[in-house]
Amino acid sequence: MVGFYFLSKAFFGKILINVGVVKLPSDKVHRRWAAKLGIPLHIAEIVDKIIDYPPEEANEKWRKKLESEGGIRFSNGGVLVNVSGTWVWGEVSPERISHDLGEKKKVKIRVPTRDPLLAFRHDPLTGEFKPIRYLGSERVVYTYDILLDILRSRFSGKDYEYAVKAAILHHFLDKIAVSLKQYGVIIAQQHPDKIIHDALNRLKEHRIDWMDYDLQGGAMVSRKMEDIYKFLLMNAREVINDVAEWLQKERKSRLIGEALVRRLLQELIEKRYNFFRKVVYFPDRARPLNVPAAAKKIIADLEKGKIVMFSLGSSVTRPYVSQTIEEFVSSLCNEIGKDLGTILDDIIKKRLQEKEREN
Repeated sequence: MVGFYFLSKAFFGKILINVGVVKLPSDKVHRRWAAKLGIPLHIAEIVDKIIDYPPEEANEKWRKKLESEGGIRFSNGGVLVNVSGTWVWGEVSPERISHDLGEKKKVKIRVPTRDPLLAFRHDPLTGEFKPIRYLGSERVVYTYDILLDILRSRFSGKDYEYAVKAAILHHFLDKIAVSLKQYGVIIAQQHPDKIIHDALNRLKEHRIDWMDYDLQGGAMVSRKMEDIYKFLLMNAREVINDVAEWLQKERKSRLIGEALVRRLLQELIEKRYNFFRKVVYFPDRARPLNVPAAAKKIIADLEKGKIVMFSLGSSVTRPYVSQTIEEFVSSLCNEIGKDLGTILDDIIKKRLQEKEREN
């Protein structure tokens, strides 16, 4: 049986529309590092294709897994959802795995309310109460086991070992790209080992490390994850540069990431000013911005070559002025009394704590 929370049609529809594929390192980057790791290229090509463009059998296994976890049935081209013991027609997203087979997926489920006139939500923008036409819930479903099943059906013996290694490497490079976009190229090039370790933590959140186990007997069959981690750590600077170069070609690379700017602003407000209101004031804006919005503005302005001026916590505090990204990072690190490596450690630690609370 599925537990539900109230969710408006408009809000849920927005979520469904915004769920898309995040394009990550190109085949060229994957192939290059597969070759360096000693994986036959024809095996790496097949595995990369399975992960990026899952075959139909993956979606069949996906639907069976959703049904086995309870509360959902796929029937006659539609979806039945168990609500308090009653099966009703509803919607599940995603019904198919379109990309990144092996990662965990957030599954959203919704069903129409029986009587929308009995449930309302308050719209803070208009002040109106609007009827809730749908109930929704969300669950996390892991797909590493589906990927392993497909690899077993395609490969055997030593080729299977290579295939699992290629799959772990593929996801490892993807997570390095995610870390680069979160923190920025400057900090990644200065501390490439920390980026590799952060990518490892992200892999474990998706249980990719479980691919090192034999699902039948529950025994460790090899140390592929550990071997790949050590290999990438030894070549950290080179692999970071490869992924950063690809991101730059795709215009997705940034010298400084939002996660880093947010952390710098938060640390400065808390340690130097200790204001209750964690807001940032800009002379070109009538109202202050919260830290996440301020981070976006600062990055956008610096990337356009604009001079950035802001005050923290209160409009009467002394302004901070930066003309370049490097100047911004250096001045705030000096003010806080921490170097970039320590700041990055704090960000990673906080992210891990948040993930633990979610679980």
